[in-house]
Amino acid sequence: KIGFPSWVEVDVKKMAGTFKGAPDRSEFGQDINESLVVELYSK
Repeated sequence: KIGFPSWVEVDVKKMAGTFKGAPDRSEFGQDINESLVVELYSK
């Protein structure tokens, strides 16, 4: 089972979520390429 990151609060019953804060880089997987994410959303 995959859980939720510590910087997101999720209420599954209400189907709602809240960002508790910005994630730290160390909380991302090593396979995340930030430049590709920026490129995608800058279009």
